[in-house]
Amino acid sequence: MTRVRRALAVVAALVALAGAAHAEATVSPGDTDGLPLFKVVDTLEYVQDRIVHGDQGAQAMQSYLLKRIDKRLQSADETLFTDPRNVDAVLVYAMSGGNPKTLAELAGHDTQGYFDHQLVRGLNAYFTGRPVAARQILAPIEPDLRNSAIGPYLTLVVANASAPQEPKTALELYDWVRLLAPGSILEESALRRSLALADRLGDVDRGLAFAHDYATRFLHSPYAGQFADLFVQLVIDHTDAIDEQDVSSVLAPMDLRRQSGLYLRVARAAAIAGRFELAAASARRAEALSKNDGAMASMATFYGGIAGLANGSVSRALTAVATPDDKTLSERDQALRAAAEAIGRAITRQPQPLADDGAQAAAPPAKPSKGSSAQSAFVTAGQEKIAAIDALLQEKTP
Repeated sequence: MTRVRRALAVVAALVALAGAAHAEATVSPGDTDGLPLFKVVDTLEYVQDRIVHGDQGAQAMQSYLLKRIDKRLQSADETLFTDPRNVDAVLVYAMSGGNPKTLAELAGHDTQGYFDHQLVRGLNAYFTGRPVAARQILAPIEPDLRNSAIGPYLTLVVANASAPQEPKTALELYDWVRLLAPGSILEESALRRSLALADRLGDVDRGLAFAHDYATRFLHSPYAGQFADLFVQLVIDHTDAIDEQDVSSVLAPMDLRRQSGLYLRVARAAAIAGRFELAAASARRAEALSKNDGAMASMATFYGGIAGLANGSVSRALTAVATPDDKTLSERDQALRAAAEAIGRAITRQPQPLADDGAQAAAPPAKPSKGSSAQSAFVTAGQEKIAAIDALLQEKTP
């Protein structure tokens, strides 16, 4: 039975308890206690899948279910686990954001061998931040459990544990997760993580494919902001291999405002990274998509101006940089503007004559040329300054 079909049997009962947005406040402690544990966990799976498809109300129900399941397990009698479906339910709960200590306690008091202690030991290593140990323990048993009720969860755990040292292996495992649990929160996580690994491995084609799949399937996920950051990084890291058509293809499933917002992210990141042509092109694209949105258009002009400091008219670029009102800029963008203005002033500043050299003092000051080495030095220094400011502000941002 599929994840959705298993969950639908109890969704109606839980919906009757209260509206999802007020679940925790209105549901009494005994409302789920009469249901078999595995059915409550089935419903948790269903609710979490709804979250990554944009159901905001499902987040309150998720919080409620996680707390109720944990409280129930804290006082569970060992006879609960004579049904192996409840053992699987505990494992799924633990790998779905549940309390890992509860699993460890239940397995520690298991006198009948209901729990696979190698599996529990490996999960405990993963939950306590020891991915190498987790991979060593879990990788040998993961293939045999792949088609079980816990299979997609365990495969995701092993993939996550493998990613730091064995990214290619992790990518293969993420592919299995997507095959085993399409449309689920597991697939959403696997796609995001696959995108990051493709960037790291320099596999641009697969990275673009992952990005397109994510934008098509999980655009309304609360984790879509992380996806946007990863996609922007892919574009910045592989500018020579990714053209505007590639970017447009990934963004095509999005509405115009989302497209414009993502182009603005690319423009900003490209400007800081010194990819000025990409920054300018992305800013122009964002501006074209923002004709009916003054705030977006203003930011597009702003980032286009920053790019123009290196490859355009400095005076025009400074005018563009000054366009947005300070109140509309984030703290980081205010610092970015201050750095850009400082760079612009440095580029256009006339060199001062040397006071102790009459001949030099009498000579007219030289006008800096657009392609001068001095300007290049200023731009390079400016990039470093912008990057340093951005890094500092990033540390302050939760």
